[in-house]
Amino acid sequence: MVFMAQIGLILVALAVVRSLVLRRDYIAPIGERPYRGGWKLIVGIIVLLALQIILVVYVPGQSVFQMLIMTSFHLGATAFFLLNRHIPGVKLVILGAVFNIVVALVNGGWMPLTPDAAHFVYRDKVPIEVGIRPLKSKSIVIDKEDTNLWILSDIIRIKVPWRRAAISIGDVLLLVGIAQFIFQVKAKEERRDSRGKRGRVALAPSATGDPAH
Repeated sequence: MVFMAQIGLILVALAVVRSLVLRRDYIAPIGERPYRGGWKLIVGIIVLLALQIILVVYVPGQSVFQMLIMTSFHLGATAFFLLNRHIPGVKLVILGAVFNIVVALVNGGWMPLTPDAAHFVYRDKVPIEVGIRPLKSKSIVIDKEDTNLWILSDIIRIKVPWRRAAISIGDVLLLVGIAQFIFQVKAKEERRDSRGKRGRVALAPSATGDPAH
């Protein structure tokens, strides 16, 4: 199952990269979508994300304050997704976010990472100790047998030329949901453009007063 998840994730990532590179107008329709929740919620999520990067990712330790920042960000983002569940792909994003939140909460508020997975990711560049969160990580190292809901933890190992990572099933669902959102928004935009072009072509003869032959 883990191997198939890796293959699926790589295919989704390649598809997204291809679309972004070959279709430069791909992102434009995304900003035109009507979103629920208001700008205050969006600004709050951005602030929590910034705090998470500044005070959690790059600061050692696993204090209650750090855990609250990270949990608040995930809950705020999930609330935004719930308000916008009518948008394609968002239901998968919600499911992935819920998986990640649940497995973190039942393991003390942090995403669990086994020692083997930690050694795979960091390649002994940083100290790996059970019960300790490695620097620049949002995961805490826990033995597999002590991990609650291990299947939802960071068990999927990803290796690319420039980086190694361990992600969860929830992360895979998040990426698939985002990919679905991007693809369907663009497909809808292309269908609208296609109908508009056909309409302009059909109206062209009458607009010039020259009857079609």
